Amino acid sequence: MDPSRQPTALARWQHLLEMVDVDQLRHTHNRVSAKFRHGEHNGQRVSDLTKKLKNHKVQIDDITPLVCLRWNQVVWVICGNRRLKALQDFAKSQPGQGNTFHRPIRVKCLVHPDPKKAPPELIAKFLLAWDTTCHGMKASIRGRQPSSEHRVPSSQDPDEALRIYNPKAEMFWQAKPGTPDLEDRPRFTSIPGENDEFYVRYYVGHKGKFGHDFLEFEFRPDGRFRYANNPTYKNYAMIRKECHVSSAVLGVLRQIILDSEIMKKDDNHWLAPDRIGRQELEIVFEGEHIWFSTSKIGTLADVQASKDPEGLRVFYYLVQDLKSFVFSLIGLHFRAKPL
Repeated sequence: MDPSRQPTALARWQHLLEMVDVDQLRHTHNRVSAKFRHGEHNGQRVSDLTKKLKNHKVQIDDITPLVCLRWNQVVWVICGNRRLKALQDFAKSQPGQGNTFHRPIRVKCLVHPDPKKAPPELIAKFLLAWDTTCHGMKASIRGRQPSSEHRVPSSQDPDEALRIYNPKAEMFWQAKPGTPDLEDRPRFTSIPGENDEFYVRYYVGHKGKFGHDFLEFEFRPDGRFRYANNPTYKNYAMIRKECHVSSAVLGVLRQIILDSEIMKKDDNHWLAPDRIGRQELEIVFEGEHIWFSTSKIGTLADVQASKDPEGLRVFYYLVQDLKSFVFSLIGLHFRAKPL
């Protein structure tokens, strides 16, 4: 969801990338901490980033895109409030043009245009983190104080905001303990009233001295299929494929998921992601949503040696089936010659 925490997020949400004027962005927080807590600026002070921008040691285009939500024609920053604070302070220091107070500063943002279609974890974070008292116009540098009441836009009461933003308000959050990089990616096990949704995403990769080597693909409810393969061997270029598949193809994929019984499993005792690599499997199926993560699995011996060999074996064979399905689909679709 947040490119500063998840390297694959930018590639996944690339289609939402916009250049937005800093003056048009709004904070969801009333206060932000003085130091960055994660990402490329981890441990640095917000004021230090402002100084680097002023001294041209950091370019605006180099800043990781902010994650935003457009609501009632206003763009709210969900992830990146400290970066926005630094950018606002930098903008104020720039000389104006004409009747403006400063030159327009445009920054890269991943803007989700429709709250009803935005990822539920993004909506939940927006609602839970909201504590602005000035309609997001500014944020002060201070440690955030716990708030007994999460404020929502003045035009809506909290209950109405939940109905507008998050029809999945009764989801049950289960953050995976002991995994810092997943703290901001809650997993939920129940999505009432959305049995018609179907979504599958798989990722496997690792970061080494040659860069980020990964493979990722996803199937969306509307039939959109996307595939990306970034091999670092001999500096090969990233391979991207995208197409729309029929309901019959999605039906076969549904049957594969159903036969595997993966929805009955959990990853609490699976091998944790490590330097060898990382695997992620996200599925929305029949009102259930799972998001599993584990290390790269070399052989069935690794599965048998784990704390949950039965569950990990189901995952292992399902991944093999999904890969075979995807590679066959790509071969049929992109190598077929028209008559």
